[in-house]
Formats: sequence, structure tokens, C-alpha cells
Amino acid sequence: MRKISIHFLVAAAVMLILATAVSSQTEEQKELIEKYMKEKGDTLPEEIRKVPTDLYENKVPRIPPPDPAAAEENKSRRFGLDLFAHMPESFISSTEIPVPPDYTLGPGDHLVVNLWGSVDLSLELVIDREGKVFIEKAGELMLWGLSVAESESRIKHLLGNIYSNFEMNLILGKIRFITVYASGEVKRPGAYTVSSLYTLFNTLYLAGGPTERGTLRNIRLVRNNRVTAEVDLYRLLMQGWGEDVRLESNDIVFVPVVGSMVTVKGEVKRPGIYEIKGGEKLLDAIELSGGLPSSAYLGNVELQRFENHSSSVLLNLDISKNRDREENNIPLQDGDVITVRKVHQFRPNVVFLEGEVKYPGEYEYFTGMKVSTLVDLGKLLPYAYLDRVFVTRIAEDRTRRIFQVDLRDDPPPPGAENGSGPEREGADRTVGNGIVTGDMALSPGDRVEIFHIDRMRDSEVVSIEGEVRIPGKYQYAEEMTISDLLLLAGGTRRNAYLLEAELARISPDSSRVSRVVKFDLDGVIKGSPLSEDIILEPGDAVFVREIPMLRDHEKVWIEGEVLFPGTYVLKEKNETLTGLIRRAGGFTDKAFLPGAVIERRGIVEELKDRQIGEVITALREMQTDTLGGGVTESYRFDVNTKKMNRIIIDLPQIMKDGNPEDDIVLKPGDKIRIPKFPSGINVLGAVASSGTIKFKAGEKASYYVNRGGGLTRRAAKREIRILKADGRVIKHRALSQRIELGDAIIVPDQVIRDRDWMKFFQTSVSIVASALTTVFIITKLD
Repeated sequence: MRKISIHFLVAAAVMLILATAVSSQTEEQKELIEKYMKEKGDTLPEEIRKVPTDLYENKVPRIPPPDPAAAEENKSRRFGLDLFAHMPESFISSTEIPVPPDYTLGPGDHLVVNLWGSVDLSLELVIDREGKVFIEKAGELMLWGLSVAESESRIKHLLGNIYSNFEMNLILGKIRFITVYASGEVKRPGAYTVSSLYTLFNTLYLAGGPTERGTLRNIRLVRNNRVTAEVDLYRLLMQGWGEDVRLESNDIVFVPVVGSMVTVKGEVKRPGIYEIKGGEKLLDAIELSGGLPSSAYLGNVELQRFENHSSSVLLNLDISKNRDREENNIPLQDGDVITVRKVHQFRPNVVFLEGEVKYPGEYEYFTGMKVSTLVDLGKLLPYAYLDRVFVTRIAEDRTRRIFQVDLRDDPPPPGAENGSGPEREGADRTVGNGIVTGDMALSPGDRVEIFHIDRMRDSEVVSIEGEVRIPGKYQYAEEMTISDLLLLAGGTRRNAYLLEAELARISPDSSRVSRVVKFDLDGVIKGSPLSEDIILEPGDAVFVREIPMLRDHEKVWIEGEVLFPGTYVLKEKNETLTGLIRRAGGFTDKAFLPGAVIERRGIVEELKDRQIGEVITALREMQTDTLGGGVTESYRFDVNTKKMNRIIIDLPQIMKDGNPEDDIVLKPGDKIRIPKFPSGINVLGAVASSGTIKFKAGEKASYYVNRGGGLTRRAAKREIRILKADGRVIKHRALSQRIELGDAIIVPDQVIRDRDWMKFFQTSVSIVASALTTVFIITKLD
């Protein structure tokens, strides 16, 4: 019996967990299931309907879409297709261009016949669908298939049977439209109604041009079921002219699939993929690619080729000499890839010059060339350091060696620095490890580097701080004085203490860090002979102090309901609030004294200095839930230092008593605001209607809350506050407090604890199920 009970409890726990999973479906998942069920009716069992859809999400791995940039890189660039890359939506030929002499007339053409002489006559003729025109009094005349000149001769001959002694001309008026077709490998195949002046190329352009699979060298014109012309666009693309055929009605422009192609890349003028017609050789393909620049290396042209659809081979061809020889200029096959490499940039006959010269770079080496010769060619800059010119040389075994060459006009003799013998006359002289005094012969490939003189010495500076316009560090100069440094720093400020300043200098005595010298700053500035303008040394620091107890105008502001609001300067050290109000002319008759506010910016700085915010943050408690969840920080309150500027005062009491101890001593930057009488009592928060209620003397807070519609269900009755006009806040028995003019009643919302009973129950059942499973296993072991 006990085993049956355990099984039953475990089963109940599992069913409850499944029910919880079903209930956790999102709204979108539920809508999808309902829609599917409506379509299927009741054919599915109830168990299947309730299976949560999220059990099947993210089971099939997604295949990422192809990268467009990578696809574009892999796409080959076929020569000639760029011609059709930017096509208009429609292509309309101009009707103002002259009609070519070989234009053939057909049905729909409009003709204008002008006669003058013995007869003055103008005839407008239209060729009908049978190719004829009708001339009054003269009869019909067949013009279909004739040129304009031939038609003019026939019309004149026919009119000669009626008129005599006349002149005549024939003008082609409105040109007929014809229907042509574009088919095969074109981007927009179909039928097009176009002007009879259209050519094969016009129609091909209108159809979008050939596709990636279409040929450019064997475009066919089909007329009356026969191929009447084959056009090769390469001549037009490479020479600017080529074959073009004027179309007739029902002509078909057919683009077959592209034939054999070869790829030419590398050091050619126009690399790309080219179509070949058959019989072309290696040099023909290079010619198609625009030819070879002077940088092309012809001693090893690579040709990759597929053989018998089974293997790939690589051929290396030397076309630098005897290019027409058969073993070099071999016939091409479909799929060949020709690579022409670039001539290597290595130049064995050069040396390199870098650094402090006007013309750094590569120079031609010649026998007997020395470092000084190369430096003369590069033209030294003024601050070149010649005591140690670096020469780097790569030996045949690829090891690197550095020489230090002394190019000074009067270098020290070898060994002068280490006490050895006198300088020897002759060629290059090497001292120590790679140090060369005098000049040095160069070898091909040597690299000479000349440094700036500042690189070889410490950066020497002096500094000035304090009451100068541009304090900071300045570059030291020989014989530099304090007055020079003051001039660089823009001079002293107005509040600088001129009677005395300090100069700090690094002491050579190891027992003292710095040696401080005081000097007469005013005398140095005026150039007094009694004041020494001290010559500075590297590292010196000058300090200019501020005049002690110097104060600028200390301002306060008063605004609102006083006679003269505005900015005032404190006239004495301990000026009070009442004194300032008297200077401002006193209050107006609309002034509401209990609502007076003083804001003091210095309070914020005091709180920051005392680190009040950090202290409160450090005192916050850390909490953790009973189920072993994460640790959270308990919320106390946030410290907003900007809201701490206000000083709470009782201005009516201060003005009434006149007691100096109750008065407020003003500080620079204080702002005083005297408001107007308020409109009523503000009731805010969880009441039926927040707003302003008319003040009624003697009434309590409950009166105003009831006038605002009363408390809502979510109101926190015990947390109601009364905000007094002077900034004080009252909580104790707030609804029973008598309200004064300017007060505000604040009713906060209750803090509703969100209890997820389903989650709690699910977790509890999981714990119980685990415990029961453990008990069940133990009983089995028994």
C-alpha cells in the first residue's frame, strides 16, 4: 500500500509539472495552435493539442545566409557585360536625326511630296499595309522595299504624266513602328514595338543585354527563319565601331549561350574573362586583355588548363623572346587561365638613405661610394646628428651588422675617448664594436640612417604654475631667465602676488630634494636693477602665488515677490537674509512668506567632500531569497545631491522676531525665491481626482482628500505625507493634521508584492517529487 501511494504521488507531481508547462505557453503560441485547430477541426486528440509549442523550438539548426560580400568576390568579371550594366527603363531613338540613305520604306511610313514650278502642290502620303501609296489623278504606286531616293524618282516619273515643268522633293515625315523580338540569353526577352530606325544593338540594349550565360561574339539576326547576320560586339567594345544591322518588322535578335572562355589576370592592362571564337592563341588572349605594360614579366607566363575533364595542369611559358614560336604561343582551350606576373622590385644596385635629409629614398650605387657621398646627395637638414650615423648592412649569410659612423668635420682621433694612441692617416677607421671614425665605404644594399639631434639628448623643460595666464611646461633654452618664462606664460594674472614668488631647482645635494629660492616678482617684471632676473636651468619650476584673502564680487540672487528682484553683491562678510530683503525694497502685497526658498550650491560640494553617497551605499543590506536564488541589494533610498541644495526656513518667524540667531547668514551663490500666494491645497497621488482644492481655514487633511474623491483602493493610507510650504514633511496622523495655505497632501500607492504562486507551487512539487523519489529508492533497497 505504501508503494502504491508513493507511485501515485510521483505521478501527480509529474502531471502537475506538465500542466504548468502547458500553461506557460506564450500568447503568440496559443494563437498559432488555435488557428491550426480551427483548420483541422477536432481530428487531433486532446493530448496533442495541449503539447507546448516551445518544446519543438530551436531543434533544427539554421543555415546562415550567404555573405553578399563573399559572393561578390567570387563572381567572375566578364569583359563587355559592363556595357549593359546601367540600362534605362525605355530606349527612345530621336526623330530629329537625318534618315540614312539606305533606309528602306515600308507600311506606316509618312511621306511629304513638295512640287513647285508650273504647279505649286504639297502631298502627304502614307504607305498602306500592302506597301502602296495612292496619288490623286496619278494612281497607285508600290514603294515597299525601296529607298527614299528610289521612291522619289518613281513618284516624280508618275507625276510627270500629269504635270510638266516642275521641280519636286521627297521628305520622310513620321517614321513607322515595327515589332521585333529579343530571345535567348537576354535579361528581358520578349516582343518590342520600336522605331523602324532601330538597329540590332538598340534592341539588344533595350532587352537588357546578354546575361552571364549569353555570348557577346555571336549574336544572330533571324529574318524569315534564316540567320541573315552574326554580330561580334568585341569590335565595338575594343575599336569603337563594328557591325550593326537595321531591323525590319518581325526580326528576331537571338543571343546564344556563350562559347569558350579564357581568363587573363595579373600584369595586363585589362584583366578579365574573355570569350574566344576558336583558333586563338596565347598572344591573342593577351591582346584581347589590352596588351602588356612595361612591368609585365614575360619570362614565366603561367597557363592553367583542364585536360580531358579529369585533371588540371600548369604550363610555364617564356614569351620574352621569339614570341611566335609554337611551343610558346600555344593554341587556347576553353577554361584556360593565363597569369602574367609583375617584374620583381628588387634592385641590387641601390643604397638607402633615411632620416634628417631633404631627399630620403633610394640612390644608385657606384664603386667607391662612401657615406659622405650619399649624405651629400640627400642634402642634410639643419638638425642632423652626425656624431653617430647608422649604417645597416646585410651580409651574404643574411646576418645583420650595424656600423656607427662619425661624420663630424673634426672627429676625435681613434682611442681619444678611451685613452689609446693618436689617429692614423688613411682609409676608414674602426674603433671598438662597429664604431667608425671618419668616412666609410658603402656596399650595395646598405641602409644609412641619420637621426635628429633631439633624439640623442633628453628633452629639457622648465615649468611655471599658479597665477599666470598660460601655466605649463616650456622648452628650455640657453641663458633663459625668469622674465623670459613669464613672457612665454602670457604674464601674470590680476590677482597674482607680486611681492614674492618661488623658484624650485633640483638640488645637487642628495640630502635635499629641491632647493627653493624666493625672488621679487614685481621687480623682475619691471626690470628693476635691484631684482635679479635669475638664469634658469633645466627642470626649474616657478610658482606664482595668489594675493592672500583676495575675494571677487560675492553675489547672491533674490527673485519673486520683492520690490527690486535681481542680483546683489554682499556688502559685508556676515550679511543676513533680512538685510538683503530690506535692500530689495521689502515684500510685495502678493508675497507668500511661508513658501520662501533658499538654495545654496555649496551644500552639494560639502556632501561630495564628506562622501555621504558612498557611505549610504556601503551601509545597504544584501538579501537572498529562501530558495537559494541570487543575492540582491536591498533598496533603501538614493542620494540625489542636487536636491540637497534647499535650506528649510521659517521666514514669517524670522521677519517677526528680528532675532539675529534665527536669521540666515548668506553665502556667495545663494538664491532666494519669494513665491506668490498659492491657489489652494494640492492633493496628489492615489486619490480619485488629483488636483488643487480651494483653501478653507481650520480644515484637516481628510477634508481635502474627500474633496478630491477620496482614497483609491491602492492608496497606502499609513504612508500619507503633508509637505509644508517651507519644505518640512509631516507623516504622523497625516489625515488628522490641520492644513495651512501652501501645503500639499501626497498619497502614495501601496507596494503590492507580486507572488508567482504557479512558480512557487511548481518548485515545491519538484522538491517533494525529488524527496519521494529518494524515499521510493530507499524502500526498494530495503
